[in-house]
Amino acid sequence: MIAWLVACAAPPQQEVPSPAPIAIDDADDADDAPADVLFRVSDRAIRGSRFGPLADFQLRLSNALVDCGRAELVVDGMFGAATADALAELATCPGYEVLADREPGALDAAAWEVVAPDVLAPDALERALALTLTFEGTDYDRAEWNLATPGDESSALTWGPFGATAGWGGEVQQVLAAVDATRPDLVDRAFGRESRAVRRLIDVSGRDAAEYLRPVFAEPRRRVVWADGFAALGADPSVREAYLDTALSDDWLGGSLARLWTLLPDPAAATEVDLAFFVDLAVHVSVTDDRIAAARAAAADATSPAERRQAIGRVFVADLGRWAPHREGRDGAYVIDGASLSEGERASFKRFGRVRASDVGLSDDRPSPVVF
Repeated sequence: MIAWLVACAAPPQQEVPSPAPIAIDDADDADDAPADVLFRVSDRAIRGSRFGPLADFQLRLSNALVDCGRAELVVDGMFGAATADALAELATCPGYEVLADREPGALDAAAWEVVAPDVLAPDALERALALTLTFEGTDYDRAEWNLATPGDESSALTWGPFGATAGWGGEVQQVLAAVDATRPDLVDRAFGRESRAVRRLIDVSGRDAAEYLRPVFAEPRRRVVWADGFAALGADPSVREAYLDTALSDDWLGGSLARLWTLLPDPAAATEVDLAFFVDLAVHVSVTDDRIAAARAAAADATSPAERRQAIGRVFVADLGRWAPHREGRDGAYVIDGASLSEGERASFKRFGRVRASDVGLSDDRPSPVVF
């Protein structure tokens, strides 16, 4: 299963967007990522997970810098200007000169092997998930209350990297049930006196979750205990595995991914970027039969994978109302390396996208590592 998973006077470096923003006008002509590029600095830091391989790589990079008498690096599971600069700094240290022989601002497989030979580099699926995490801005140890968010009250509470909600689909309950069935001690330790109320939530439908959770949300102390409890759960490896297994099941993302896969002329010919695009769609919007039918018709005449993704994306954007620019900006990440964006799409990408599939080393020249 995917593993989503120092002493210096100078302060640790922190991830910030690259000072040189992406050239939107020229981005359509960008080349696909070389086979060995894993991450590349873009206009925003790429968010992996604090519990994933990128964070493990950063830790080893930071330790190597400290051993060389340089400033440590903040380990946050994000790839941005700070990590790229840290790699360049390490290349000036004895024994690491080979790191200078690489694309500026990029982390490739060779550099990964030099810095962290004991950490398995993230594969295409893990990097596809990192792209979605970059947009979602969440991690396994983060829960948010939505009961005071206009238009989103029915979701009640959102937890984790793929937006599990207590309302709507009740994915939070599914993960809690999976954890409690095998490790009830984790629920007890994480939630303490609230563990009984948390277990009662498991049997509450998504439709009724908001009403059940309102008394919890109304009391600031309980609200904090629940948020801290989900953070504690997310820090445990077995919980993260249960979360991911549940997310990829047919009742959650797996079913949506299977429906999206039917939009490909040849499901076995899906590319790395197709995989990333479908994962992001499944996490972000509802994959309904009507949308699938409309997308199939819209993409029928596409002549390239990028054009097909663009046609599919336009169907899903059409009825999203005020959220349409957000989705359109994300779609641009999976289109801009291989097709031209409209003026409106460019504006949305510049505002809400600002990162490309090739920035996480994904290409239409390579097949998807998995088929749904």
